Amino acid sequence: MTYRSDIDGLRAIAVLAVIAFHIDAALLPGGFIGVDIFFVISGYLISKLIMEERSQGTFSLADFYERRIRRIFPALFFVVIVSGVFAALWMLPDEFDRFAKSVQANSLFLSNVHFWNEAGYFKAANEEKPLIHTWSIAIEEQFYLVFPVLLLLIARIKRLSLGLCVLVLSMLSLALAEWMSRHYFAANFYLLPGRAWEFGAGILCAVYGNQFQPKGLIRQAFSTAGLGVIIWSFVTFDSATPTPSLITLIPVAGTAMLIFFMKPGDWAARALAFGPMPAIGLLSYSLYLWHQPVFAFARIRSTSNITELGYLALVLLALGFSFLSWRFIERPFRDRSFLSRKQMFLAGALTIVGVFGLGTAAQYEPRLFGQTKEVETGLKERLRPNYGLAKGCQELPVPAPGCLHGKKPKIAVWGDSFAMHLVPGLVDHYGEQGVVQLTNPSCGPMKGIAAITQHRPSASARKCIAFNRQVERYILATPSIETVILSSAIRQYVGSGSRIVDGNEIRKSTNKRIAEAISQTASLLEANGKRALIVSPPPRDGRHYANCMRRAGKFGRESTDCAMNLQDTQDFDRDAIKVLQTVDRQHDVIWLGEYLCDDDSCRVADKDTFIYRDTGHLSFEGSVWLARQTDLWNSLKGEH
Repeated sequence: MTYRSDIDGLRAIAVLAVIAFHIDAALLPGGFIGVDIFFVISGYLISKLIMEERSQGTFSLADFYERRIRRIFPALFFVVIVSGVFAALWMLPDEFDRFAKSVQANSLFLSNVHFWNEAGYFKAANEEKPLIHTWSIAIEEQFYLVFPVLLLLIARIKRLSLGLCVLVLSMLSLALAEWMSRHYFAANFYLLPGRAWEFGAGILCAVYGNQFQPKGLIRQAFSTAGLGVIIWSFVTFDSATPTPSLITLIPVAGTAMLIFFMKPGDWAARALAFGPMPAIGLLSYSLYLWHQPVFAFARIRSTSNITELGYLALVLLALGFSFLSWRFIERPFRDRSFLSRKQMFLAGALTIVGVFGLGTAAQYEPRLFGQTKEVETGLKERLRPNYGLAKGCQELPVPAPGCLHGKKPKIAVWGDSFAMHLVPGLVDHYGEQGVVQLTNPSCGPMKGIAAITQHRPSASARKCIAFNRQVERYILATPSIETVILSSAIRQYVGSGSRIVDGNEIRKSTNKRIAEAISQTASLLEANGKRALIVSPPPRDGRHYANCMRRAGKFGRESTDCAMNLQDTQDFDRDAIKVLQTVDRQHDVIWLGEYLCDDDSCRVADKDTFIYRDTGHLSFEGSVWLARQTDLWNSLKGEH
């Protein structure tokens, strides 16, 4: 197959977009679409290669899988093993345990299934998972296993058209993706069935590429428009965009337009082949493999947020590793004179067994790698997810079993997980008054609206609205409840590209609308004789504070190194702060920053007490500490 520098330029755009997104989503909100572009390219190149070989009578499954092993295995498993060295040196025991499981999953081409199972509201931050990005490589591996066999089966039935079969299967996959994006976001994101249509788009380009080709300006206009559509998607899509789904048709169609219409020398082709783009495209596989471990271990080793200059240095480091990996690992192994086919299959099988064995040993015998589970057993319990009274308080009808402390509660806690984490302190300090927990992750106490997020697609957002409706009815129908504490992270509702279900409509969110919704909830409660107290989220800047504290001890640093810069916390939650400042003009807002921050910084611990358990939630002991050590809850006595 003829080499095309423009396709490598397209690869470069895709990998650079992903890297920009992983540095900071604000840099390129839709940068994650780069993965979808890779899937279209893979579908095109693999199917074109197979069809060319079939037409020449040279195709064989053994030959195909040998090439895939040479292409994927050496660089992937080298990065996994190198990552394992740094994981053993720098990771905490629970992190190392999760890493070991991801190593096992990688060896079996199931890392997408592994990270799907790991997905969850209180799970560890993806930014500190060195192998999280390999989910997309697992999907490609699964596609490579399935597609050649499917193609041969279709070819055996002469009446069947490959293009028609792929089109039908792609349409079914797209329909499934659209449905799953509303109901099972994580499964849709990580698993092959909802992604298969993206490969299908590339396959269709290969099947029909020589049958319909407009000439001149028309062809150039289509290919240029395709490039424009991709760039537009990078800028306008964001983490709230359901992916994959019908809307993902836009960048996928743009990629297909480029591949289908673009010819060497066209405007778009010259743009993609400009300067270093083809070279970056050649390195794209290794660069994709290296960038996430480099970023993740830098975040793990640092006690503060990485600066822009720091990320520039990390990108250059990843590029350097990528070149070395391409030059001394990718190229030699792709040379078919280097190891025979039999030797390559044997080496691939031994590598799978060896890497799986290393992952298993790391999981069950971490002491072999300088790690231990025993030392942190008590600490793990102290930093367990803070669900308040019970994990299932979002179950209907309300209050769910286990979510009521006392028979006649005077205090109700209504909101998302940032309301949950207040409950242990309330029960410890005011348990005799009775506390009822009415909380639901990502579901703020806002009448008639709910946020659409990765964890809550539109169908789940509507369930949030229904949950809040029941909470409202319960509170108003319970005479013993005198005070209602309302709290939410708010962040999921605001910021660029945020979307909400508002009544029966899906629309863009605004700070004004969220402030109105919180005020409406508080006003409704006050109109019915209840006292409404709105509690802000704690100060945060995006780091995992408990892990920072634990690493400070591991690396011989002072715990004060983990303190937050006050300005960083205000920048991080700028929109949420603006919303609550608006609400504060009419209702009582308790600002947790007043108790945790001084003029310059915010504490994350008090002596040996971990105030936070993750990137923003209070730990059980932190919640109790806040209630005992401050006058925060004097508000419940009317002293605020």
